[in-house]
Amino acid sequence: MSGLSILKNSSFIILVGLAMMLVAFLVVWSGSQITVTKTSDCFSRISEVSPKNYSYRCIPYEPGWNTHLSFTAEGANINYMLLDYADLIMWELEGQLPDDWVEASSDFSHWEDGISEIVGCYFFYNEDLQPKTVHVEYFYAQDIVSINYFYINGGFSLLILGAGIFISGLCKRLPALNSNLTFAISGSSYLSVLLVSYLMPLFYPYLTPYCWLLIPVVANFFVGYFVREVQTAVKIIIASLLLHTSIVIGLLMVPSIYDAFKSYFENDSSLLIVLLVLGYPVVHTILGVTISFIAVMVRYYIGELKKLLLNRM
Repeated sequence: MSGLSILKNSSFIILVGLAMMLVAFLVVWSGSQITVTKTSDCFSRISEVSPKNYSYRCIPYEPGWNTHLSFTAEGANINYMLLDYADLIMWELEGQLPDDWVEASSDFSHWEDGISEIVGCYFFYNEDLQPKTVHVEYFYAQDIVSINYFYINGGFSLLILGAGIFISGLCKRLPALNSNLTFAISGSSYLSVLLVSYLMPLFYPYLTPYCWLLIPVVANFFVGYFVREVQTAVKIIIASLLLHTSIVIGLLMVPSIYDAFKSYFENDSSLLIVLLVLGYPVVHTILGVTISFIAVMVRYYIGELKKLLLNRM
């Protein structure tokens, strides 16, 4: 079998389309799982410690293993201590400080991770006759999941391309389907795509514009392209959207699904849920009828163009 005949083979085209769709899902998933470390500077001060005197700096920080506190003494040696909440109260009430001073040499850096107290106070004591400078810094480092829209856009583009290749191979593989079988295959596939794309943004909100607009629109096009008849495509779209609405209303009886709907909206969730459940099929029925008609026309003119090219050859 020659390379050209392999490329024209319907089974090979279907396999390529399925592989591209699988890769597309992996690309979209990887684009939503990128972890980055974000650092927030909460406190940064420079303190001048006078000769034979002390200076202090109170820091209202939040406890946690991601909290970091550091200071740097510049110029000469300096003594320091960190007061916890109880020692700070004792100093405020009685003016007494503990005796556990720590000597820091010139250009010494102190680093502390995992702060356990809510309020802390650093005391610096200068025993010398020249002034000294201390730089105190407190920051919070947090690992967050970053959304890479370059990956997501590329993944959805690959998904659409793979679905198109899969549909073209399916059209070659099953050219003589009767109307009932065509209706069953297209309707079940279209309904599955609707349900998955409809529910996914409830758990991954950043996919909302893709799942509630892009995927249904592309699915409408493929329905019209596959069935080749506007009347059959319209029946499939309307019947699937009616079933979709009934299934969604049934799913709302499940507490976890209903909580996902409620958590998606911030205010007036009940009204917005009703609008989403009822407005979604209305919008996509109108879009579906229009787009499926365009798809049938595209399929027709592609066929006419192929005939014209074959006749010229």
